[in-house]
Amino acid sequence: MTKDEASAWRREQRRLRNRESAAASRQKTRERITELEGELDEWKLKYSELERNYQLLLTQQPGLVQNRPNDPGPVTVVSPPVSPQVTPMAIPGNSPSSTSLSEYHSENQESVYIKDRNQQHLIETISRPAEV
Repeated sequence: MTKDEASAWRREQRRLRNRESAAASRQKTRERITELEGELDEWKLKYSELERNYQLLLTQQPGLVQNRPNDPGPVTVVSPPVSPQVTPMAIPGNSPSSTSLSEYHSENQESVYIKDRNQQHLIETISRPAEV
């Protein structure tokens, strides 16, 4: 067998293996789809049974569910747009009479800003590529 013939034979063997692998992959996908369709049918059956039981309960006990005419539907909870203010704590050397609440909050916010800036600097320092 010459070098070209060996190369052609290996190429043909690779094509056959690839064809078989692709066929197996397609078969596996078909089997998974069939499995999921069966599971879907089971869920549909369960849903219809629950719906039937619900309707039966409504006919047996009409006052069980009350329909409200102005019901807005499901309520979506959204977090507040700003963080809540930190309540002032006793600061050594400062009494509430010597420092106003607004001064305390501005100093506190500045210290939080400095901490955030330092943390950002640390993150940037850590994520820098190593110098060669």
